[in-house]
Amino acid sequence: MNEKHAFPRHLRPDTKRGRIGDRYVYCRHGDIIDELNRIGPAPEKISEGGGDHYLAAFLHFVGDAPTLLLAARPENATCAIENVRARTFRCYRRGGGRWKSHIEEAMLFFRVLQSLISFRPTKILCAKIGPALWACFLYSRWKGAFLVHSRHTRVELLSSNPVRRLWFRMDRWVLQRLPKVICHGPYLYQQLLDIGVRAGNLVQYNVNYRYLLQADLSSGEVPDLTEGETRFIIFFVGRIHENKGVFDLLEAAAPLLERDPRLLLVYAGNGPDFDRLESLVRCQPCASQVKLMGFVEHGQLPALMAQAGVVVTPTRRALTEGWCKVVPESFVLGRPVIAPNFGPFPHMLEDGVDGLLFEVEDVADLRRKLGTVVEDPAYHKRLLTGARKAGERYLMPELDFPGALQEVFGE
Repeated sequence: MNEKHAFPRHLRPDTKRGRIGDRYVYCRHGDIIDELNRIGPAPEKISEGGGDHYLAAFLHFVGDAPTLLLAARPENATCAIENVRARTFRCYRRGGGRWKSHIEEAMLFFRVLQSLISFRPTKILCAKIGPALWACFLYSRWKGAFLVHSRHTRVELLSSNPVRRLWFRMDRWVLQRLPKVICHGPYLYQQLLDIGVRAGNLVQYNVNYRYLLQADLSSGEVPDLTEGETRFIIFFVGRIHENKGVFDLLEAAAPLLERDPRLLLVYAGNGPDFDRLESLVRCQPCASQVKLMGFVEHGQLPALMAQAGVVVTPTRRALTEGWCKVVPESFVLGRPVIAPNFGPFPHMLEDGVDGLLFEVEDVADLRRKLGTVVEDPAYHKRLLTGARKAGERYLMPELDFPGALQEVFGE
């Protein structure tokens, strides 16, 4: 978001006392170099929500301590700004084939371990799983570094791939031996308990979404999608990726759009399948009722989402999602959600009260649930009321991510 907030005084690191002698590593997902260039090495304030939240919170916490950021991306790259160094390792290139992907991921073990040996960290936060996590674990046992795992993705194993099954067993073995694991939300907390992580080693946190209530929902920079409240908006926000269900949503919504000219399907986001989605939309008879917005600044999302009649998160099984921030964001803004009856979603919304659950990857069922919402105004009004009530529980979490860092790493 554009709005910033300073950390409470009790969460601010004292770099002149508590951090002297410590060297930090954050091994995680995402484009860490772009994020580092965007937020700087020592952010005094951070954006609430959005993709920069976690890195900014970590960098604020470590202060002036030497820090190394590691991530796997499609290309190798390095960056250094003041006390922070960032390095990405080539991995996850599209179209490389399954076994090539496995080999590249396995190579992460050696590349991450080599980076750790060179940098000599004393404290490590690892949000990765698989070989990168194993490298962090081996280094922590060898050199005595304090290792914390930050969990954002689903724990349960759904794949029948033998390599993935072996890696899952390795992950579980490592997680059971870590001193601390922090996780986003109750779904991941329960999954970690189920694989044998001790409750005393788990720290559950959530994001405080109160900042959404302070957003300018009438900003002139945000387009009016409703055209004077004459349109019903079906809204998707996120990466444009097949596993996000973007093609399922188009297939499910297209017949409804053709029958009802007041409907508008809006995709807010960019991603590797954007061009493919754009090509499919052009072939639809209802193409004029589908809007692809591309990348949208996080600060503009509240004003866009507030115009939605319903927000849809049609995640597929292949996506290892452990938490979907779109759900609480929608609820805080009073928008009902349609989501699959799978993963974290049954833990986040109540079917028929603040949203609807459909059978995962079942396009026909998704179409039925969409039809129920757009064709029954009274039912839609009840869902709006339920969503507003559901949003209240996301306004003041007991512990947020900066607080979780303080709890596991604090002096």
